[in-house]
Amino acid sequence: MPRTKLSEYSTTNSDNTDIESINIAEGCAPSGINNAIRELMVHLKEFQTGASGDAFTFAGGVLMSGTNTITGSTTATFAAGAVGTPSIAAHGDTNTGIFFPAADTIAFAEGGVEGMRIDSSGNVLVKQTSNVAQPGNYTPNLSASGLNDGGLAHNQYSTSAGVGGQLWLSRSKSATVGQTIVASGDQLGAINFSGSDGTNFVFAARITGEVDGTPGTNDMPGRLVFRTTADGASTLTERMRITSTGDVLLNNAAALIGTNTSDGSDTSSLVISGGGGSATGRGAVLQLFGNESASTGIAQLFSGNVTGSYVNIIGRASDSYIRFDTGGTTERMRIDSSGNVGIGTSSPNLGGVNKAITLNSAASTNASYELSINGTFIGSMYTNTADSSMRFGTWQNAPMVFLTNSTERARITSGGDFMVGTTTTGGKITALQTSNGSYVGSFQHSNTSPFGVQVYYSNATPPNNTTNRFLDCEDTAGFKAQIRSNGGLANYSANNVNLASDERLKKDISPLTTSWDKVKAIEVVNFRYKNCNEGDPLLYGVIAQQVQPIVPELVVVTQEAKEAVEAKEAVLDEEGNVVEPAIEAKEATPEYFGIREQPMYWLAIKALQEAMERIETLEAQNAAFEARLAALENK
Repeated sequence: MPRTKLSEYSTTNSDNTDIESINIAEGCAPSGINNAIRELMVHLKEFQTGASGDAFTFAGGVLMSGTNTITGSTTATFAAGAVGTPSIAAHGDTNTGIFFPAADTIAFAEGGVEGMRIDSSGNVLVKQTSNVAQPGNYTPNLSASGLNDGGLAHNQYSTSAGVGGQLWLSRSKSATVGQTIVASGDQLGAINFSGSDGTNFVFAARITGEVDGTPGTNDMPGRLVFRTTADGASTLTERMRITSTGDVLLNNAAALIGTNTSDGSDTSSLVISGGGGSATGRGAVLQLFGNESASTGIAQLFSGNVTGSYVNIIGRASDSYIRFDTGGTTERMRIDSSGNVGIGTSSPNLGGVNKAITLNSAASTNASYELSINGTFIGSMYTNTADSSMRFGTWQNAPMVFLTNSTERARITSGGDFMVGTTTTGGKITALQTSNGSYVGSFQHSNTSPFGVQVYYSNATPPNNTTNRFLDCEDTAGFKAQIRSNGGLANYSANNVNLASDERLKKDISPLTTSWDKVKAIEVVNFRYKNCNEGDPLLYGVIAQQVQPIVPELVVVTQEAKEAVEAKEAVLDEEGNVVEPAIEAKEATPEYFGIREQPMYWLAIKALQEAMERIETLEAQNAAFEARLAALENK
C-alpha cells in the first residue's frame, strides 16, 4: 500500500521504501528520489494545514520555545500526566503544570503538589482532591482547604469612598443561568459555620439572607436570620432575625408577632421569646412599640402566657408614666412624670415630697423595703400595721452604721449599743467628741416649765447605796465626781460634799495660813438672777468679780468668751463631693465667772477657827481680869 501520510512511515529506515509508490529503496535511480522528496514536501504542507487529516502522537514530549501558536480546527491531545509529572509543563520546571487525573477533570500541580482542580461536575477544589462532605449534604461549587491560618481574602484598592471589598451572594429561581423572580421565604444566600465532631463536619451556626415578603420589579424585601446549634444538639435553631421592616426578633419569636399584645397589634420592633412555639408557657417576651397610639403603650414585658400570669411594663408618652403590672393587668409599681416611684400605689408621692419612693401596702400587710447580699436577707425598712410605726434595721448579727459625707458618724451594734463618733462601746450610749471647744452632748428644753435630764432606776427595789451611781465623771486619770444612788455627791477635788478626802489620795499636805482678813473682806450680798421673776425670793451669795482680787483661787471661768461665727455654705467640687463642709452661724458669747464654794467653806472654817482662838484668848483674859477684880474686891 502506498504511503500517503507522514504517520504511515516507520522509524525503521529499511521499512520506508516508497513515497506514494515512488521507489526510494536502496539503489533506486536519483530521479525517483527527487520525485519522492517533492511528494514528501506536499505531505508535510498538508499536515501543517490539516488537509491530510493526519495526527501525531509525540511519545517523548514536545518542547516549544519562543512564541508558538497552534491554530486551526485540529485538536492537540496530551497524556494524562500525574501530579509529579504534569502533561503540560514549563521547560525546566517539569513538576509544575497541568495534568488530567481523571475523566473530565483538570488539575494544577505546583512543585509536585496539587494546588487546584476542576472536577467532572465543574466544582473548583483548592488544595483538596475531592469535595469535603458538608452538613446537610451540601456540595459547594468552590471548596478550599487550608492549614493553620488559611482563609479567603479580597483586597480592594480604590480612591472612591464608596468602594470596598465586597462579597455577593445572589439567586435567581431559574433552573439554568437566567433571571427568574424569587418568592417570599426563598433563601438568597448563607454563611455557614461548622466544626468537626471527629468524624464529620457538623453545623454550629448559620446566617442566611432570605426574601421577606412579595418581591417585584426593583422591589426585593429581605431579612437576615441567625441560627445556632444548642449544646448537645446537631441541628440549627433560629435565635434572631432582622426583618425587612427593621424589627429584631429573638429566640424564634417570628410566630409571636402581634399574638402577645393586649390589642393584637403587630407593631413590634423587638420581640424576645423564651422559647417554645405555643401560646402557653412560651417564656418571657419583651416588645417595644414605635406607635404611641397603641393602647398597650410603647413598651411591654411579658413572662408566661397571655391568658395567665405575666409581667407587663407599660410606658406611653401620652400618659407621662411607666407602669409595671403582674398577674394580668394588676398594677404593682409606677414611675410618674416627676420621677416619683410608687410601689403598691398608682399615686406616688403621697407625702407631697418631690422625687419620692412610695411603698404602699394593703391594710393588713406591711410595706417593706428589703436589702440582701448574695441571697442573704440583711435588713429592711418597713411600716408596722399594728401601730402604724416606721421601722428599719438589720436581721443579721451585724451593726447598723450611719454615714454623712461618706464618713461613719454613728452606729448601733447588734446588741443595741448606740455609739456616736466612735466604734467602741462604753455602754448603751457612747459619744466621742474630738473637736476642741465643742460639747459631747447638749440637752435643751424650750418649754415654759422645763425639766432637765432624768436618770431613773426602774427596779422595784432601788439600791440606795454608795456603790450604785446615777452619774460617774471620770477622765484618763480616773474618778472625778459621782452622784450616788443614795443621793450623795462625791468629788475628787474640794468642790463639793462627800469629798474624796482620804489621806492616801493627797500630797503636799500643810496647815492653811490665816484666812481671817480674806473672809472678813468678802462681801455677802442679796440678789436675784436676771432670769428670775419679780417677787421671787431674794438669794444670797457673793459676786465673783468682788471676790477675785481678795481670793483669786476661788474664782473660775464658767463660760469662755467666743467670737461670733458667720454662716457659710458647703463648697462642692464638679462631681458634687463636699470639699469644705457648711458652717452654721453662731452668736458671740461673753466670759462668765463662778465661785468655788466648797473651798470658800474651808476658808470660813479656818476663819471661824481663828475667831474661836481669839474668843478663847479673850475668855481667858476676861477670866483673869475677873479673878483679879474679885481679889481686889475681897480686900
